[in-house]
Amino acid sequence: MASSARLLPYLFLNNSLKPLLGHIHTAPPKVQFLSYMRLAFYMDKEVPGGFSSVYSSVLQAIADNDLDYLKGVMEPKLFSFTEEKLKDLERLKLKSVFVQEPLPKEPENEEEEEFQLTLNRGKRKTGTRDFMADRAAFLQGNKPFIDGNLHFIIESFDMQMMFEARGVYGVSIDRSQNGPATNYKTFELKKSNKTFYLAGSDWMSLIRNQILVMNVYFWTTRKLYIEDEEGDIRMGSSQPSTKELHKWRFETYIPNIDWVLTDMDDVLLGNNYIS
Repeated sequence: MASSARLLPYLFLNNSLKPLLGHIHTAPPKVQFLSYMRLAFYMDKEVPGGFSSVYSSVLQAIADNDLDYLKGVMEPKLFSFTEEKLKDLERLKLKSVFVQEPLPKEPENEEEEEFQLTLNRGKRKTGTRDFMADRAAFLQGNKPFIDGNLHFIIESFDMQMMFEARGVYGVSIDRSQNGPATNYKTFELKKSNKTFYLAGSDWMSLIRNQILVMNVYFWTTRKLYIEDEEGDIRMGSSQPSTKELHKWRFETYIPNIDWVLTDMDDVLLGNNYIS
């Protein structure tokens, strides 16, 4: 069920995401659903810059009311919610504004990539720090101590990103193409971060529809705020240096990578595949 009280799917500065983190994952992921090398392979195809670009482009499109762009990158259910909220803003005579820090004048080293990607593979140790503790450190601006799970920390001058990955099988990214919950048997493999949706006896659907899910946490100064007709700020912050935390969910079929934005700041509570 969507959070209808929000002005947009985007959570503003004065509506902190952090209270949601207590129930987004009540336990750390069991085992990364892809091998270290395979996930590293998917992360190596300009993904850091791609997620950064989409993040900024989506916020700019929301500010510009660019429905064509939003429809092209969002899952239909998320797009419908966003379109409805943009219409509500217009009726309220409010508008959203995108703000970001100006780019540095000269990079320290022009040969360096914009994003620094750190791949860490820790060994599982009973009784040591878990994923939730690592993420808590990340949200406080500290690089997490990697122990027991695969984490990706990606940084640029105005953004840090942290990734959670999992696998989903047997359903479509477009939720409207999936049948009712009564048509599916849902199960997970023991000690796995994979979820399977089996429709009747159609086992081949688990092979046809393989989805890579990436929850991306953005700790960034790029943001939206809401202002009225007089230019007064009604929600959010216009300060370019103020950091905000956002969690967006991206999905793609594999092996052909084509990311779709399926949820923003848990406004659709993960956007269930079946209902």
